[in-house]
Amino acid sequence: MTGAALALSPAQRSLVEKSLAAQQAKRDKEAIKQAIEESSRRHVEDIKRSRLQQERGARARDRSLIIRHVGEELARMAQRDPVQGKKPVRPGARKPVHCNNVHQNVCPDKSRVVSAGSCEDDYDEERFGPVRRPPRQRKPNLWLQIFEQEQAEVKQEREEDKRRRLAAAAEFRQHLAQQEANKIEQRLTEQEREEEYAKQQAKQLSEWRAQQKLKEQQRQLFQEQEVKRCKEEFQVAQDRRVLAQKKKEQQELKTIARYNAFIEEEKRQKELKKALDKEEMAKVAEANAIQLARKRDERLREAEEEVRLQREYEKKLALQEEARQRELQQIIAKQSQKVKMALLNVKSAEEKAREDEERAAIVQAQVKQREEQEALKRELKRRDVIQRQTQALKDQKEEKKQRVQQELREEAAYAHQFKQDYQEWLQKQQQSQVLVKQKNLANAVRVRAQMQEDARRHADEDKYGMTKREMALNTELLRKIGVQHPPTDAPSR
Repeated sequence: MTGAALALSPAQRSLVEKSLAAQQAKRDKEAIKQAIEESSRRHVEDIKRSRLQQERGARARDRSLIIRHVGEELARMAQRDPVQGKKPVRPGARKPVHCNNVHQNVCPDKSRVVSAGSCEDDYDEERFGPVRRPPRQRKPNLWLQIFEQEQAEVKQEREEDKRRRLAAAAEFRQHLAQQEANKIEQRLTEQEREEEYAKQQAKQLSEWRAQQKLKEQQRQLFQEQEVKRCKEEFQVAQDRRVLAQKKKEQQELKTIARYNAFIEEEKRQKELKKALDKEEMAKVAEANAIQLARKRDERLREAEEEVRLQREYEKKLALQEEARQRELQQIIAKQSQKVKMALLNVKSAEEKAREDEERAAIVQAQVKQREEQEALKRELKRRDVIQRQTQALKDQKEEKKQRVQQELREEAAYAHQFKQDYQEWLQKQQQSQVLVKQKNLANAVRVRAQMQEDARRHADEDKYGMTKREMALNTELLRKIGVQHPPTDAPSR
């Protein structure tokens, strides 16, 4: 859970602190071990140096032993000690008498006195004769003094060497005791540190469990709050949808009321217009009747006028009959044609009345056709308005349906996304818990392995009290106590 600041959980921090504490303890242990090894190394070097000095002194003693050997021979000669075997005594010769009471004093003041008359010596009478002269005064033997001094020095050196060996052994025993005490103290310190570490680990484990429990409670509380918030948001959205639905229904009811009022007003207008049209038609019919009556009267007057004019014309014709008879032959054809044309152009009153009726019928038909066309236009307009309103209502309903479906789809998508996010969050939480659990198990296994390793190492160290390296450094000391080869099952560290 690295470019940014790394945030560690309390469990991870505790593990890091434990690891750092273990590393610090290991470093302290290595430092103590190195200090012990350095002290052992210095002690071994001191022992080697003292042995080297002893060997050098022994070589010097060997050189002085030759001189001492020569001096010893000379001293023996001076003391009359036989170096080689005694000569065989001839038959009849006197047996030599060995004197054990010969006193020999070699002093710096040259006060050496030899009593020759107290006992016999190895005097050869056959060789030197029976007459003996008195012993002469001899000078002090320097080789004898050197020999005695060397003997005294050798004895003193041996005593000093013995005293040094005893002191070195005592110091070595004290050093071993100090090492053992340091190891015991270190073991006790490590045991106390391990106990403190175990207590700290148990405390941190309990704190971690408490933190995990608190986190679980917080997570459950967060989930409950999130579910409550989602329910509240859903309820608010539902209330908004219900309120919007109510507003839309009220608007639709108002629209329908307006449409109904418009229809009623249109019906009233149509009825009013229809009444006005009827009244107008009545007026037109009355006007037409008056006009027809006037036209009939006019036609009657015109007919009467035509009759009068016809009569006058007949009179004129009668007056002009004679003149015309004369011209009849000339203009018969033309006159006949003119008469025919005149007869054709002159209309009777009935024809005029019929034509007036036909014109009135045509006018009424045109008026009726115009009224029908206007009525058709009004009906088409009304149907168009109704169709537009119906289409508008259908469009509103379709838009409302699509909006509701869109809201439902959005709610479903939001619910799906929220559920997916919740599942992802829950999965991440579970994965993080699994990872933390795995890390804790791995750390517990590692800690148990370390504890077992420490216990095994302590058991191995307690078995001999020394490691292989310490045994290798103290090989000579072990040989002195009878251990020629270190054990193979000794701990390596």
